[in-house]
Amino acid sequence: MESPQIRIMDNMVSSNTVDETDGVAENSGIPHGNYCLVSWDLDTTGSRLVDEICQIGAYTPTSSFSQYVMPYRDLTQAARRRHNIRIITIGRFRMLKDIKRGKVLKTKSEVSALTDFIQWLEDQKGTKDGVILLKHENRKITTPLLLEALGKYNLMDAFRSVVVGFADGYAFAENRCAKTVRYFSLRTLSRILLHRDEQELDHAHNRAQAIYEVAVNVTGMENSETLKEEDHGPEDLGMVIDALRKFTTPVSVEENALVTLRATVVRQDSFRPVFATMLSRNSRERQRAFNLRSILVEAGLNYNSTQEAYEKCGAEGVKKLVMEATQAKVKDLDDLVRILMEHFAPEDYPKSLPQEKVARTPGRRESLGRRARVKSESKSKKNGMENGDVSIGSIGEIGAGDAPSDSTLDTTSSTPSKIVTSTQSECSPPPPGDNEISSVDSSAH
Repeated sequence: MESPQIRIMDNMVSSNTVDETDGVAENSGIPHGNYCLVSWDLDTTGSRLVDEICQIGAYTPTSSFSQYVMPYRDLTQAARRRHNIRIITIGRFRMLKDIKRGKVLKTKSEVSALTDFIQWLEDQKGTKDGVILLKHENRKITTPLLLEALGKYNLMDAFRSVVVGFADGYAFAENRCAKTVRYFSLRTLSRILLHRDEQELDHAHNRAQAIYEVAVNVTGMENSETLKEEDHGPEDLGMVIDALRKFTTPVSVEENALVTLRATVVRQDSFRPVFATMLSRNSRERQRAFNLRSILVEAGLNYNSTQEAYEKCGAEGVKKLVMEATQAKVKDLDDLVRILMEHFAPEDYPKSLPQEKVARTPGRRESLGRRARVKSESKSKKNGMENGDVSIGSIGEIGAGDAPSDSTLDTTSSTPSKIVTSTQSECSPPPPGDNEISSVDSSAH
């Protein structure tokens, strides 16, 4: 019997599906053909173009691929938390360790892992026209990193002979479920459609399988009678591939996007001396610097262009250039001009100091603890005064003239509260009661 939850989800999404032409990127789509669909994902040391691969994961209903890679650079803190892996050093050897399971992972070099991955894709292709790599991400990070690594080892020709394009699973899910789901991340869709915990998506091979199953479920919502069973036939998978074909970008287009991304990174690095001060402050200032720098980079500006504008017309030239190129908001425009002028003319535009940290108000526990300590100290002092005892810590309460800072208790007297200063013991004659002790000491010498 069909469960009510599945029936509700089928009716909800099938009745609200938008036109498939919406959300399709320009230059997307590949011609009809007999393709093999492979979902894939990467674990990386970070989200920058210079970062390296830590794991390659891929999945098909009949086979899967998983290989860990030993990177040269360490993982960032965000990458360690996201993938639950870290690099350890034992003696002279660096190893990759699974944090959750506490096991050392078997790794290969990056070139060996990429060669094995291409060979596995060629085996999956067989006699078909090519392989479509399915990825689910909002920000394109893994595709440029994969192409960058392939180009580093001259493996692009072998890769092009097997792979025909990259399918965007995020855009596909957003197109099909635009009016029913607010968020289209893999974790959200896997929790709704696959009923999986977020902890199961730590590694690339687990995410690759979830990407494939989410795409199948999203496609099957309009044809639930044929895709509800676990085993999908060739006709069902052909329907999924045909639906994803319009959201597939050819490899050549992704290579051109990588060239554009490299140029963007060069422009971004050129502004490093301008935003160096903000990037060395707190997280709020760094995020503000990232946003302002992205405005300049996306407008096609670089350090040399802004410097030429300053040398020609000063602050007005910089403001005019930024205004015409970026069309930024008034506040962003003022901040950009101020930051640029603080760099080009520091004597006329002194750098603004970071905001001072506001003193933190003590919490309830701290206030109660401090109050209890003060109460216990006052109670102990009161008990000491009632018993006639004077402690070393209470000498200061007698008075500054009565108890100098170098005063000590006279242990030779019968009265414990008698006070003898160090000057009195050196210069003044000893009391009458101390003659016997003095004679004994002198005879000893």
